[in-house]
Amino acid sequence: MLDHVDDGVVAQVQAESAKQESVGQARQLAFHKGIKPGIPHNRTAGATLAGMTTTPQAATWTTAARRHRFAAFLVDNLILLVANALIGLMLKPPAQPRADEPGYLTTLLNPYADADWPLQVAITVVGAAYFWVQHALWGQTLGKRLYRLKVVSAATGAMPARRQIGIRTLVHPLLGSAVPYLGSVLYLVDALWIFGDPRRRCLHDIVAGTVVVDVSAPGTKASGTSGFLTGLVVVLAASAAFALITTLLAA
Repeated sequence: MLDHVDDGVVAQVQAESAKQESVGQARQLAFHKGIKPGIPHNRTAGATLAGMTTTPQAATWTTAARRHRFAAFLVDNLILLVANALIGLMLKPPAQPRADEPGYLTTLLNPYADADWPLQVAITVVGAAYFWVQHALWGQTLGKRLYRLKVVSAATGAMPARRQIGIRTLVHPLLGSAVPYLGSVLYLVDALWIFGDPRRRCLHDIVAGTVVVDVSAPGTKASGTSGFLTGLVVVLAASAAFALITTLLAA
């Protein structure tokens, strides 16, 4: 009689184990298909990123909002603007009036038209290093950190390879600021590409195989108005500081 009871208990335990193993396999299969339990699976731009199935965290990431990418872009370029002003203070001699000085538009389209083109080269190198180093180490620049954005591989959802970051930096900002005339066109096309791509990618994202995602905590509202206002304050404050430095130098 006791043996009968023991056999029944063992059979019940084995059945329960088999059931749990079956449920675990079903969940694992759903995860590898990019479906998270309890969250509807769809393919809209704000939905779970397709193909990001290497980590549980990747399954909860969503593509970054255009306004957040633009705000992060403003913050990063403002930081570079201040850095460029400091580089100009160190490398550029006191301004002297010249009759053959090119116009502003010419200098903008061709940074080598001005006699101070070595300064433009230094500015280009600093800008490329700013983006490449931060993206290679953390996947985030200072602007992206402020808005909780991150660059990831579009295929895996993991940190991009150094090669991808290098290609990304080559298209933006290196070619955009270093190539005369065509660089300005490339810079504009690269920035506007985000409005036509369903995953809100710039041209440099598509070429490098990356995408920018929002890494806010799952289930919380993505960084929004408060973050934008913070960035706006930073932009205005730094612009005022830059205008003050420029005024003092011109005096």
